[in-house]
Amino acid sequence: QDNKEYMLSLIKYFTNIYDSVDFSIAAAIAQIESNYTANSMLNKNNIFGGMSGGSLIRYKNIEYGILSYIKLLNDGYFQKGLTTVETIGRIYNPTYNEQGEKIAKPSWVSKVNKALEEFVNIDTTVDLATINSLKNQV
Repeated sequence: QDNKEYMLSLIKYFTNIYDSVDFSIAAAIAQIESNYTANSMLNKNNIFGGMSGGSLIRYKNIEYGILSYIKLLNDGYFQKGLTTVETIGRIYNPTYNEQGEKIAKPSWVSKVNKALEEFVNIDTTVDLATINSLKNQV
């Protein structure tokens, strides 16, 4: 069952642990990948469209799925200096330009940047009591 507020609170919590990961980018990518409501992804506890072997990765619960997503962003992108939508997209959602150079798919970049507007300047303070309260509403 979808509960965007609960999922966003988990993203806040885990981006506070993995503090190199920008909350607004993480939240925006998840927004455009699953809109926090896509049953095909939520049934697999996967809000970010993570694939393996040509199919969506299944996580044992939404908490572990979101933790895995934030850890992926930390280890595979932000810790490697890929900290903008464009540099992340070059790996996360690539295409090739007319010169044959690998770039971020422009439509993906545009969608993520538009979604970013919803998540900038949001207070990312969250505590476990709030998370547990939201979980109980699911």
